[in-house]
Amino acid sequence: MNLLDIQDMFRLLRGGFYVPSGDTRMNACPEVLPVEPVRVLMEYVYPHPECKDTFQRAMQMLAEGSAGDVYLCFRYFDTCLLIENELKNATFCIDQQRFIPLLKKQIRQHENELRGTVTFHNGDKNENPMEYIELADKRYQKHYGFSIL
Repeated sequence: MNLLDIQDMFRLLRGGFYVPSGDTRMNACPEVLPVEPVRVLMEYVYPHPECKDTFQRAMQMLAEGSAGDVYLCFRYFDTCLLIENELKNATFCIDQQRFIPLLKKQIRQHENELRGTVTFHNGDKNENPMEYIELADKRYQKHYGFSIL
């Protein structure tokens, strides 16, 4: 896998490469996802800060996809904030000014789907992921002063 290749990065973020399950203590909300964002970030993305641009372009591709892809993009964004601000363990910071308006727009566009059952590209299903988005948005408003809704 080439982390500087946009297609490989996109495939990694969607769960297209085998990433062994790990310690789930960092998962604030264990749920059905095709990949563990914290694991991808900590083991593949952050150890290679030179892939920041490719990572963010792949995140944008996710945000512009299906409801499942939008939710994955949100989960990566949320996990990045956790690693950057709480754990202080990120080698780079995600461009919030780029992703806040994009997520806001795409979540609004896919809101009905996100309130139902979201099916990811691999067939995994997640029930009402909008609930988690709303909880996270309250945290963003309280701790970071912004909203994605």
